[in-house]
Amino acid sequence: MDITYKLPHPVRINCSEYAELNTQAMDRLYDEVFVGLDIESCSIDYLTQTVMRSRPEIFALHRSANTTDHMAGIALSTTLYSYKFRRQDGNILTTSNVLDEVLEQTEIGDDVPVDYLRPPFKTCYIEFTEDRSSSLSVYNELTHEHILEGVYISETQIEPGTQEMERYVGSPVVDVTKSLRILDLMFTGSPLGKAHVEDDALRVQGFYIQDGMRTIKQELSRVEEKYGADADFAGDIQYLSQTLNHMAKVLLFINCKQYRDTAFNERKELRKKINSLKGLGKIRKFENKLRKTYDRVVISPVDNVVYESDVGVDHSRQVREKRTHWRKGHFRMQPYGPGASKRKILFIEPTVVGGVFAKKKSYDVREKQPV
Repeated sequence: MDITYKLPHPVRINCSEYAELNTQAMDRLYDEVFVGLDIESCSIDYLTQTVMRSRPEIFALHRSANTTDHMAGIALSTTLYSYKFRRQDGNILTTSNVLDEVLEQTEIGDDVPVDYLRPPFKTCYIEFTEDRSSSLSVYNELTHEHILEGVYISETQIEPGTQEMERYVGSPVVDVTKSLRILDLMFTGSPLGKAHVEDDALRVQGFYIQDGMRTIKQELSRVEEKYGADADFAGDIQYLSQTLNHMAKVLLFINCKQYRDTAFNERKELRKKINSLKGLGKIRKFENKLRKTYDRVVISPVDNVVYESDVGVDHSRQVREKRTHWRKGHFRMQPYGPGASKRKILFIEPTVVGGVFAKKKSYDVREKQPV
């Protein structure tokens, strides 16, 4: 059975010898372009501008396949997300099917600051669900809706007075006298059910955050307002809105530390086996398998309760119970400390309230204090 279609984007784009050689050639080219740069301190937008300035023939190649300069720049930037991921040894995290289902029934409170929207690593890839069962989609103009597969996340922190901040002098969206946190995102849509394994959907989006107390909802609304009427993204904003919202809930959940993480080190284990082999034929066989293997950490809820129907239960006590209803989960800010002067984020799981179901649920809310 060919599992290529179900591999996450960072793995899928290198899952054959030919693809791997192409990637290595592209990485060497970008290494030359970015020589002397600290990749970690460079946003995707800055890296894109650097390529366009120093190697215009690369941009021209993308321009020939796109209708506008804007779209050509975006197409170029999509290659830089995976490049930065590889060069910074990015981690892959996978949300369990149960967690994704729980978060779909969860809302972000009106008071949660965007300062809490932080990835667990500077560069990582979050794979949504273990078997491509997400109900959300990423849009591609040619092949339309794709199952939401995952998102590349790259976080860059730039301080005033640094050489990195000088790049943004004159920028209409950056105040160079204040700290700047850039969150670069690229959502990927699965080729599962599409024409071929390279038929995917990519959607990039950046957040330039300088006021950490603006709420997440305000930031998400700002993106929708800014790009909703953009001709280059016609018909795309509804998909972007939903995927941004889901990504935000996953990051908040991870930062609340209310999860169980299970590591699967399949790639590391296979490398060990390859190193112990002697025969060239066996080594090549396992190296081919290695291209479709990856290490990941699966994130799932700590206290997941499966609610079952009470059909057949004898309510002989004739006690009138509260009407059973579903309460959505939510993230909210909780006052704490001297005089309730501080705030920390809490996650309240979605749950059934009232009736016999209520007896099956006990809250065990844990939280992570802001750094």
